[in-house]
Amino acid sequence: MDMKENNMLKFSPANAKLKLLEDRIDKKIYSFSLLSGHSCPFAHNCYSKVINRKIVDGPNTQFRCFSASQESFYPKTYDAREYNFNLIKAEKGNINNLSYLIRESIPKNAEVIRIHIGGDFYNQSYFDSWLDVANRTPHINYYAYTKSLYYWIARKQVIPKNLVLTASYGGKLDNLISKHRLRKAVVIHDVKTCQAIVDSGNSDIVPCGKYKGYEIDHDDFHAYDPKLKNKSFGLLVHNLMPKGSEASKAVNILNGIGSY
Repeated sequence: MDMKENNMLKFSPANAKLKLLEDRIDKKIYSFSLLSGHSCPFAHNCYSKVINRKIVDGPNTQFRCFSASQESFYPKTYDAREYNFNLIKAEKGNINNLSYLIRESIPKNAEVIRIHIGGDFYNQSYFDSWLDVANRTPHINYYAYTKSLYYWIARKQVIPKNLVLTASYGGKLDNLISKHRLRKAVVIHDVKTCQAIVDSGNSDIVPCGKYKGYEIDHDDFHAYDPKLKNKSFGLLVHNLMPKGSEASKAVNILNGIGSY
């Protein structure tokens, strides 16, 4: 395959959250994204996608997908992710070609890559292409949140050491998480628990409820660190929730503790 610059995938430098991680671990971080929702076959509680530049929530959405919100507000973000998705799909599941395309597009100074700020592994061959990429680039650490648990479980015994996966709780396949002993990340978005976090004065741990004792990740360190790959954790709900929803009320409560 002859790669030309205008046929390469678009990787993004660290955003504000990843910049915190970048400073913490002293490594150069990039992210790669596809269109949110459109490439998320197993999304459920957070299913949202942009259609005709407007965000559309699914019938079971409890908290709006943050990356889909970004795509609705920033046309260039949407366009870059659509471009990546189209370029990936054009390879029609050819793992060798997909792997080569991804590897040739990775910035030369990348040390850590978060796979999918937006999007998810939308089929097995696409998932497998990232396994091949990780195997062929052992000097780079990769990590991803995913609801596409079928594809992970099918390859659970051959996941490269430099790829750390986290099951994103709130999808259609949540029942597989405990069954296959996958570590998970849970978005804390209910009013009662968020109020308890504020009242405790400690936004680093869930103080009550079903996920009591879960550490709260503010900078993706839990998701990234291979040493924590078997430890589940919490994430605080983002801003940009639908007005009047439980999640929006939780956001208002969390805003009382400033930057979270």
